[in-house]
Amino acid sequence: MGRVTRALLLGAATGAVLGTMARALMRLVAIGMTIETQFRVGASLAIVALFVVSGAGACVARVLDVSTRTRALVVLGSSAPLALMGTAFAIDEIGDVMDLEFTPPWTAELLFLASVILALMLATPYAAWRAAPTERPPVRPAPSETGDEPLVALRWLMDDPGG
Repeated sequence: MGRVTRALLLGAATGAVLGTMARALMRLVAIGMTIETQFRVGASLAIVALFVVSGAGACVARVLDVSTRTRALVVLGSSAPLALMGTAFAIDEIGDVMDLEFTPPWTAELLFLASVILALMLATPYAAWRAAPTERPPVRPAPSETGDEPLVALRWLMDDPGG
């Protein structure tokens, strides 16, 4: 499997996990606000799909052999829909919580949950970027394995950054 394919799958999995967590918290906020909205599978899949696209884009951007500017554009392009939706959700939920007259502890709890959801949305590209498989430099064989002279072996030891 190629490194881009691995990154795509790993980023999608990271986004799916964080998206599922965020969607569960969204349901908790709706239940906590006593909003009896009907659970819709399509809406849940759309929300999780935004997380998947964001995670996959960030993870693939890290392994691409392109300039830093291009990597940034890939991350921004894949994460923009999630960031826009997350900001709109946070503003809407915070406004709804402040409009309803809950007790201060309950209001604080709902605002905390809304802020955790927003944090998950903003952290998804970073988490996927960090989860991307990174290539390690090839290991140089020891001079004794290559049949080089002892002087070359000494030079190899002096040049070795890990030794």
